[in-house]
Amino acid sequence: MMDITNLDQLKQITSQTPIVICDFCASWCGPCKALKARLAATTIPKFANDPMVAFVSVDIDKNREIAVNYSAMSVPTIMFFVKGVLDAKGYPAPLLFKSQDSKGKITEHDRIVGNRPELPRELEAFIPALKAKLAETPTQKVD
Repeated sequence: MMDITNLDQLKQITSQTPIVICDFCASWCGPCKALKARLAATTIPKFANDPMVAFVSVDIDKNREIAVNYSAMSVPTIMFFVKGVLDAKGYPAPLLFKSQDSKGKITEHDRIVGNRPELPRELEAFIPALKAKLAETPTQKVD
């Protein structure tokens, strides 16, 4: 997992790599360390040689500008970026995705907050599905 040290570096990697999974974390955060270790042991190796996927990490204490720009106020927070999708300010825009709760309510999100045990498994299913969707619509915003 590459450590991002400034906003320009994040812009560069999100413009060059079709799918970027960004872990907003802190060095003092126990759940962040546990999530990073689980991802390093399970999910990241499965995509290590895939040029379409990059895993990056932003330490919110060392990179306040990035944390503030993306309103990453809780850690760990995972955001997904799709190549070339920018927000109104010209920054890489997090991908919006939908989830459905047990009552059937559908909600749009741009992040996953917290250390969920099932997250590595979910990522391992989500990334190939997102790659397939990008292959279908390479020049359009993915929703």
